[in-house]
Amino acid sequence: MEVDNGYVARPGLPLKTASEVDRAGIKVAVAQGSAPDGFLTRTLKNAEIVRVPGGLAPAREALAAGRADVFADNTNVAHQIAKDLPGATVLDGRFNVVQMSIAVPKHNAAALTIVDDFVRDAKRDGLIAQPSLARVSAVCILRLSVADSARRSRALGRVDGSARPLGAHCARQL
Repeated sequence: MEVDNGYVARPGLPLKTASEVDRAGIKVAVAQGSAPDGFLTRTLKNAEIVRVPGGLAPAREALAAGRADVFADNTNVAHQIAKDLPGATVLDGRFNVVQMSIAVPKHNAAALTIVDDFVRDAKRDGLIAQPSLARVSAVCILRLSVADSARRSRALGRVDGSARPLGAHCARQL
């Protein structure tokens, strides 16, 4: 699967594309410690990075208060922020593409069956856009707890930040 990372701009900012962001005077907010934080710390040459706590509310607040010009995250999050912050816009283009995969230890064949069921159900339920896995409309993130001998798979939530469960196929035990 691939997930695009992009920017949402504060209301009134004249930027139109992601390629316009890396210039002097532009403040780019990122969730502190996130993958976009690491990527942009390495790649931005001119823009200033502003680290904020994770979550939609701190991102909206940074843009609304003018502490940041853009917020960087996956484009699903960017669209959610733009929907919730009047005048905010998602910039055309992207700054990165994240390739995602699911790995299962060789010695745990039962886990593979559960992951296969999850992917099949996610495609059927529309969580993964069809006909290809290249675009993700929403993602259930699985957490495998190595300390837990039952190795549970637990849904953490949706990409858009809502906390509602995504379905029974996200909560099966490994």
